Amino acid sequence: MKRRSWAFLLVTALVCAVASPSSAEEPRPRAGYYGGQFLAGMAGTGAGFFGGGLIAVILARDDRNREYELIGNFVLGGLIGTTVATAGGVYLVGTNDRFGGSFGPTWTGAIAGTLGGLGWMALMEDTDPALIALGVAFPTLGAIFGFNTSRHLKVTPKPEGAVELSFGFEW
Repeated sequence: MKRRSWAFLLVTALVCAVASPSSAEEPRPRAGYYGGQFLAGMAGTGAGFFGGGLIAVILARDDRNREYELIGNFVLGGLIGTTVATAGGVYLVGTNDRFGGSFGPTWTGAIAGTLGGLGWMALMEDTDPALIALGVAFPTLGAIFGFNTSRHLKVTPKPEGAVELSFGFEW
């Protein structure tokens, strides 16, 4: 099977797993919910990599450092920044007035996605931009999966046909 076929199957399986509700009575999120999580996660991936890398270089800088040591610090700091910022973006967009979630599984998913993306890129034989983009998207996909495994309703939905009476009093 070609590598593109594997990539398509992997992304399809992940989307199907995330899109399924956690229980039969829990309503599905609105249409743009996952798209917003993906965009926020990808923004966090880019900002976290460069921000974390710069912080690591600034903290490790002294007169004895060689350039290759600073590059290593940048990459390691960038990977740590990627996991934190990606999970933060997905968590902030995923938590709204209807749904809540947990940051722990979100961050764990981002860490697993980062490691998976590194492994994916290490195993690539060619430099096809679509395959590189998929590897860069792994942390975001992992964070989305992690957040949505812990997703819960903040407000209990009202049964169909329920009537709400309000006389201006607060109890």
